[in-house]
Amino acid sequence: FIHNGYTFLCQPISGRGKLSKIKAAGNSSALLRYTSSDYYPYETITYYRLKQVDYDGKYSYSKIISLLGNDLNFALVKHYPNPAKDEVFFYFLLDENKSLQLEVTDMYGKLVKSETLEMSEPEEYFQLSLHNFAPGMYCVRFFDKEGSQQQIIKICKE
Repeated sequence: FIHNGYTFLCQPISGRGKLSKIKAAGNSSALLRYTSSDYYPYETITYYRLKQVDYDGKYSYSKIISLLGNDLNFALVKHYPNPAKDEVFFYFLLDENKSLQLEVTDMYGKLVKSETLEMSEPEEYFQLSLHNFAPGMYCVRFFDKEGSQQQIIKICKE
């Protein structure tokens, strides 16, 4: 950044706002590295971005990044649509290459689908087809093979 006065490390989603103010080197075209610490991150997922402020007061934001909490192997960040007709998409953050188990049960507890998901990227999408599902409510459970973590959501098939 040219004419960079300072940079803020921010948590834009949480509302905690500015975590630290980092004095910049000013006019530089060289690659410079800065560090900052968040001593109170969330246990699940913490979102961050940088706010770079020039000497003249103009500013810009970096893209938002997300980091998993220390005790998590994976996090189901979002799923959509819900209710759904044909399919539901799931977006995950993963600590490392991970095998997740998927179980779908109807509202009576009957297992209607079971599958192992091999996930190799830090961010993964999974598409669940609902073509063979009768209309109704379902519980979708994702869990790791160690049994140390699980996430359960309810979906509605129209």
